[in-house]
Amino acid sequence: MSSENESLEAQHTEQNYVPDVFISYSSKNRDVADAIVTHLEEHGTKCWYAPRNILPGHEWVSAINDALKKAKIFILIYTAESNLSRQVMNEVALAFKAGMTLVPFRLSEERMNDELEYYLTRVHWLDSVSRPLDESIVALQNYVDLIMGRAQTQGTRLMTAKEGLRQMARPQTKSRRRKRRAPGWHFGSLWLRQRLP
Repeated sequence: MSSENESLEAQHTEQNYVPDVFISYSSKNRDVADAIVTHLEEHGTKCWYAPRNILPGHEWVSAINDALKKAKIFILIYTAESNLSRQVMNEVALAFKAGMTLVPFRLSEERMNDELEYYLTRVHWLDSVSRPLDESIVALQNYVDLIMGRAQTQGTRLMTAKEGLRQMARPQTKSRRRKRRAPGWHFGSLWLRQRLP
């Protein structure tokens, strides 16, 4: 490992490291989590995700709780695997309790389990099923920038979890036209309107 990489690794595991974003994901989707973290951090967003950010010898539960208290944004990488993960469900519940901004990054049309539906039903989703992953990650970065008060570079299309549930329940056809909602950004209780490209 190069000295530069060692320096970055040390920085990510410092006790006083304050992340902007907490990444919740199933270990089976580690490659997606790695890609998201790499892109976000290259654009100035500090991320926390296990196991990278857990100090040697520290308890996982304590480290996760501490990170959730420090981070501002909670990104859920939603897949069929994370939908079945008890650890992911625990993290979502803690993030909800802490009042974090929840951003589900949907990569699967799998219907949400009842517990996730309870916490995410009124949250806006970033739909990443219908476009390439790299484009979706750029859109995610733009949304994070908006929440953090930084300038955005591209538009991001969001959907509510209820809309996501309806779409998951319907058979997908190429000819089906999507109904467009009024464009905008959901930021806490604030709805910021924008023009569609």
